Amino acid sequence: MDELVRDVHVERYYPQVIAPAKEFKAIAEVVNPELTLIWKRLWQLFCNTFVYDIDEAGATRWEIMLKLRPKATDDLITRRRRILTKINAQLPYTHRQLENMLAATYGAGKTKVSINYNDYALWVDILASILTRTPEMRTFLRAIVPANMTIGISNTQTLNQSIYAGGYIRVSKRVEIHPSLSFGSAEMENNLGAIGFIRKVAHTVIRS
Repeated sequence: MDELVRDVHVERYYPQVIAPAKEFKAIAEVVNPELTLIWKRLWQLFCNTFVYDIDEAGATRWEIMLKLRPKATDDLITRRRRILTKINAQLPYTHRQLENMLAATYGAGKTKVSINYNDYALWVDILASILTRTPEMRTFLRAIVPANMTIGISNTQTLNQSIYAGGYIRVSKRVEIHPSLSFGSAEMENNLGAIGFIRKVAHTVIRS
């Protein structure tokens, strides 16, 4: 918001009778800076009602109301974003609204939302440049996403390279011996014997 500057000159409001007097000119020289300071202070109080324009004092006031605890290393821009996140964390939100909020908070094109409704899972794929903000993003999403949905954050990268696969061949042999007793004779009473045969079977198994 552009600052509305006001150049204060109380002598403009003096009656013509006293305006030329040195005493009243001296009063104006003392009062004008004080009124200018008051005007700037009132203007900043007005600006502090808009999160994008708050100063340090305004940020502190918002954080007290929203029960936020800023870190000592947080700059004013980070504090503004956190305040906006807290204010906007109100259900319900659509898929498109969530994408717009992420873009506004972390930058356009840096996040991509996908939802698996059957598994009740929400995934946000992010760029490597904002990986360090993953904990902050989880807190942001948890305040918006329904409690019965899990939240996943990923970083997908495309690589162009060759992929090689290896395998081996194992050869095994199995020998089976089966007796053949499928014969009989009424004339044979003693010395009954059986003759069998050997069948050689080779099995080749290929695994990969």
